[in-house]
Amino acid sequence: VDAPGVNLAGPSAAERAPDIPQHMRERTVAVTISQQRGECWRHALSAGAHAIDGDREPFRSPLLIPRLPAGASFEEASRLSVRYATTLTVSPAIEISSGAEYSARFADRERVRSTLMYDLTSLYSNTIRSTGAFAQTRVRLPSQITLSGGVRGEHLSSVGPRLGTVWASTAGVSWTRSLGTSTVRGRAAYG
Repeated sequence: VDAPGVNLAGPSAAERAPDIPQHMRERTVAVTISQQRGECWRHALSAGAHAIDGDREPFRSPLLIPRLPAGASFEEASRLSVRYATTLTVSPAIEISSGAEYSARFADRERVRSTLMYDLTSLYSNTIRSTGAFAQTRVRLPSQITLSGGVRGEHLSSVGPRLGTVWASTAGVSWTRSLGTSTVRGRAAYG
């Protein structure tokens, strides 16, 4: 998809010199393979790739972070991910899910040194890798209330890699009610 950029607070085109166009391209592709093993087991494998690149003009509103350095830049980023999950239905009221996922994000930004778009110098280049595993239990009560709780462990290459795996827990509750052909659901969660 090609779309022109929007400048919220920058100078007009007549005030900019040199006039460097802003335009971004975005591409995404993903696939999910699911398998139902009897009435109790469900498996799903998902993989995807997302890429974005394009030219940025020299000015961006100070409200938008990060603010670009002087001079236009060329940005390029991509993300690859794969996720496996399995769900065991213990009874109509209890489900246990677990799985693992991996993603890698690559980003580069180059700055234009002159009016020639191919005259670029590197500003930064980085790679962030994330590996995680999760488990969750969901219990549906007869009173149209569903309770859930889980844990996730994740290792990030960019945030304190010496810390090893970082653990996080979640807890949630939801209430569901049918109203004719519609469904109303309230949900609260922590984590």
